[in-house]
Amino acid sequence: MRSPHSVSSIPVSFPIGRMIIAAAASLLALASSEVVAQHTGLPGGPPVLKLPPSGAKIAMVTGTRQPVVEVSINGKGPFRFVLDTGAGQTMFDKKLSEELQLPILGIVQANDATSNAPKRLKLVKAELLTIGDVRISNVVGMEHDVLTIFGNEPDAPRGILGINLFADCLLTIDYPGNTLTLAWGELPPADGRDILKYETLRGLINVPVTLAGRESELTLDTGAALSIALAEEMKDDVSFKTDPVATRVGRRAFTEMEIREARIAGDLKVGRHVITNPVAHVAGIHSVMGYEILKNFALTIDQANQRVRMTRSGGEGPIKCRSVYFTGLSTLWKDDARQITTVIAKSPADRAGLRKGDRIETINGKVCRDVPQVSWRTMTTEPGTIRLAGTRAAGGSFDCSIEVACAVP
Repeated sequence: MRSPHSVSSIPVSFPIGRMIIAAAASLLALASSEVVAQHTGLPGGPPVLKLPPSGAKIAMVTGTRQPVVEVSINGKGPFRFVLDTGAGQTMFDKKLSEELQLPILGIVQANDATSNAPKRLKLVKAELLTIGDVRISNVVGMEHDVLTIFGNEPDAPRGILGINLFADCLLTIDYPGNTLTLAWGELPPADGRDILKYETLRGLINVPVTLAGRESELTLDTGAALSIALAEEMKDDVSFKTDPVATRVGRRAFTEMEIREARIAGDLKVGRHVITNPVAHVAGIHSVMGYEILKNFALTIDQANQRVRMTRSGGEGPIKCRSVYFTGLSTLWKDDARQITTVIAKSPADRAGLRKGDRIETINGKVCRDVPQVSWRTMTTEPGTIRLAGTRAAGGSFDCSIEVACAVP
């Protein structure tokens, strides 16, 4: 039985998308076949991490803008999960949790920093997660509609791996090499160039940076698909080369928010690495550094010593953030079609006459099922023309062309 007759409420608030349960880490055992690390202080008992003494290397799923790996749960799967350094707590998609009959431990209050009222979510437990040669047992996480966060895509992730699961080992997220590596050991002391000492706030990895000549901090967020986001209190400290433009609507755990982007008049310096005139999501909830910058690096995170190493491949010159192209459309996958959830005013989609609720059924003459999510994302973020056809929410049909526009040069 998944649902006990009485489920007690656990009086803890977890901010989703910036989620953390504080955990103290301790090395428990060394064995000839595997090394074991265990956390204490988690509801439902501590998770236990096991991997070979030589470590483990895992291939990441290609074509995504987050580190996605295949995870087996209690011997079933594999299922795709995002490794999110902006999340301290693991999440299981509600339908997947129900399908696997994960036992319910209780109820937690949770919020995503944009919703006024906390939500009540079930706290569930997986006996075993297997990721390549890595085994993590007794994993407690929240049950939520993860598929919707990722647009209900057919190949969308079914969960989120919280960074706290890997607190006792060196975790390397190698974007250029498309691999995830776990190993025992520690990073050398910080040198301010390649290895940085970071601070933690609610378990988040906040690295020191210089932005447009001002010293600051940005959260290392592998779950963010943008370059950087500037919190409201930080955006007034920098000047912009371009006016902020609404480009899309982003989904959070409970809410949606309009993404407004602009290019900064100044450089971002992270250790010895320079990113010239980065594009920023203006007036975000948190100040973060995401995929469009992190994709240039292999990141090694040493949570025990609060150090991160950023190793760059492919040249030593300044990094240039690409221009931002957009259609102004946001969609959810539904019944083998893309249903439009938002249309940005005065965007290419708006000028083409598309409206919320319209169903896109063919893209450039192909049915939606034959256009993978990665292809759809490329079409809508690179210059070009897209032909869309489908049915109107108000009745009738449409067949139109959209010229993908440059929002931020």
